Amino acid sequence: MAKFLESQGFEPNIAARAARLSEGHIGIASLYAKDERIMTDRDELIVGVLGLHRASDAVLLAGNLIDNAKAQAEAEVNVKASEAEADFRRINGLGPKDRIPPKLRGAYNAIAKKDELKRRATRLTRDVLDRALNSVASIYRDVAVLQNNAEDAVGLINLENRSAITELSVRLDRTGGRAPAGGHRHRAPQAQWQRQSGFGVRSAVLRADSVIFVISSNYRRFDSRFTGGTPRNPAQ
Repeated sequence: MAKFLESQGFEPNIAARAARLSEGHIGIASLYAKDERIMTDRDELIVGVLGLHRASDAVLLAGNLIDNAKAQAEAEVNVKASEAEADFRRINGLGPKDRIPPKLRGAYNAIAKKDELKRRATRLTRDVLDRALNSVASIYRDVAVLQNNAEDAVGLINLENRSAITELSVRLDRTGGRAPAGGHRHRAPQAQWQRQSGFGVRSAVLRADSVIFVISSNYRRFDSRFTGGTPRNPAQ
């Protein structure tokens, strides 16, 4: 995929990074390569998730992400609508301030129809949230890779955050324990386990689940607005 992006004119380092972060999705890889802001948003999300300490922090992070996704989608839709209106005028020989002839008014008004713009914004918001869910999941995929000593075989997705992910992989024990300073893992007694809210696997999973739950709940809410109240399967 990196070679394909290079053939499209992207620098080799940008192409390689976009291909890695896209996890094999050509459309997302192209998006990352074309838009540095979207790549930066992903970087900030990964750093934010790795820096979470409480479930409430995760809810706030997810809420900010949702608000930013909606704002980004609405702005992009409005820009595209303005570009379409300008193209319509140009194709029909009209200047920027010329009145639209009655016979063309219906087609012109359809370009920026309110309901259609809402649908476009909803689709774009869903795309942003879908990418966010995949990005959050990639952190714990990388944790599993390191815990199973499989980095040489399959590599890491979030190489830029390797240090923080390595630290997380050492702290987390798949059996529910916490690795002490010496590196040897143990089973924490239940009472002690409950006091270790900032370290154990349950705490980390709770924080990740909080992000995913808030995002996916809004994902379904956006989707049901335009599918008769029944959320669609994102895979379809």
